[in-house]
Amino acid sequence: GFCSVLLNAVFAFSGTELIGLAAAETANPRKSLPVAIKQVFWRICLFYLSIILLIGLVVRHDDPRLVDGINESDANASPLVIAFQEAGVQVLPSIINAVILVSVLSVANSAVFGSSRT
Repeated sequence: GFCSVLLNAVFAFSGTELIGLAAAETANPRKSLPVAIKQVFWRICLFYLSIILLIGLVVRHDDPRLVDGINESDANASPLVIAFQEAGVQVLPSIINAVILVSVLSVANSAVFGSSRT
């Protein structure tokens, strides 16, 4: 229920603390930090919220391919992949899965950076 959604939302927005860690490395943090914070806010609004809106418009809430937490599933259960399959684009689901893999590697790189600075 609510706790599950809250956990996923907190996980999705984690990582923004890296702005503070990167600010310590900059030459002029008083100038660059406010700009970076504003950019992160607008990027979150643009990327997360627009993708969530588009997925909500394309994928039905009771689509059997969605993961429900009980049934086992594979990478084709991603709502974004399902949306592109519904649109009839053949190659895009594989590209989305590759982007997710590269994003995971980027998160690992950021975690190494963050852990070395704390």
